[in-house]
Amino acid sequence: MTFNARRSMRVCAGLLTVTLLGGCASGLRSDVPAVVTYRLQAAAPSLGETPIKASLRVDRAVAGPGYATDRILVLRDDRQLDYYSASRWPATLPEIVSALAVESLRGGGGLAAVHDDSAPFTSDYLLVIGVRRFEAETGNGGLQVRVLLDCTVGRRKDRGVIAAFTAEGTAAVGEERMSAVIAAFEQATQQAMSMLTSSTLAAVKSDTIDQ
Repeated sequence: MTFNARRSMRVCAGLLTVTLLGGCASGLRSDVPAVVTYRLQAAAPSLGETPIKASLRVDRAVAGPGYATDRILVLRDDRQLDYYSASRWPATLPEIVSALAVESLRGGGGLAAVHDDSAPFTSDYLLVIGVRRFEAETGNGGLQVRVLLDCTVGRRKDRGVIAAFTAEGTAAVGEERMSAVIAAFEQATQQAMSMLTSSTLAAVKSDTIDQ
């Protein structure tokens, strides 16, 4: 085989590879739906009381099995933990829950300062959150969203626990459209964050009075 013939065969093989890859890429673009990212918003700040002279650090939340994800989860009738396709949160659930807790506690105005786990400052108290439930679920009562957070408040100086409680929220989904599902997630999350904020502030206030 001559040099020109071998060169022609290599050129043809290269063109064929490019053509096949281009066809695959085009197919992927047309078949896979665009992913939509949804954001949850904290409730409006209350700022209703004089701040306690104490600071609080919110540690990164700890997720239960299956919940360390950015997927929007749904629990089916057969106890199958599924997710909505082409829909995401902007971060994993531990990051989202931690950020909303910080925002809600700051908005409550009951503490001198509230820090997240990246802040270089020391704090008087710590809040640890466990994400036990954070999904839509189907059942006899229709589709609803349930948020369940296990919370522990402790003193930083001696690591003593001053309060342990559960913050939760539920909201019915009117119809199984993503806009309605996300609205229910926001309502249930705001309920849980309101409970988390009031219970945390009550625990810290009680502890500072006792000292």
